Formats: sequence, C-alpha cells, structure tokens
Amino acid sequence: PGPPRELHRHVFAFGLHANTPYSFPSGHTLRTTLLAGIGLGRTRWLAGVAILAMMTALVYLGDHWMSDVLGGLALGWAALEARELLTRARSRSYPRG
Repeated sequence: PGPPRELHRHVFAFGLHANTPYSFPSGHTLRTTLLAGIGLGRTRWLAGVAILAMMTALVYLGDHWMSDVLGGLALGWAALEARELLTRARSRSYPRG
C-alpha cells in the first residue's frame, strides 16, 4: 500500500482518479519514463529532468514511497531498453535499400 493519508499533502485534484490498494510500481513514473524516453530521446538530459521532476513531486506530495517511484523508473527503463534491442534486431534483419 501507498503512504497513509496523514502523509498526503492537500492539493487541488482534477481529472480522473481511481483509488487502488497498491502503489508499487508508480504508474505515473512508468508512463513519464516511457514518454520522455521516446519523445525526448535525442535530448537525454531533458528527459532525465522530466522524470526526476515527476518522481520528486510524487514523493513530496505523499502519493508514493521512494521505492514505488524507483520501481516505476526501473520498469520504464527496462521497457525502453527492450524497445531499443528490438529496433536494432529488426534493422539488422531487414536492411534498407
């Protein structure tokens, strides 16, 4: 389970929110890692800043433990690496030209 309600900081909540009993891994961090890794792939430092900002905000607001956001980061990073391996293998199998 995630942090108790006593540790949450009150902010304006907007959008859809579904309460779940689990918080590991952080889906917010996972999605941010995937989107930043794909969309900002050429500027890796900017992708890193975006991911770090999301992780910091989630822990600061009390929505996730540090282990939750690190788990989301690890899972997102593994997915990006798998994507890169598949892309390289596909390009070797089907050369252009």
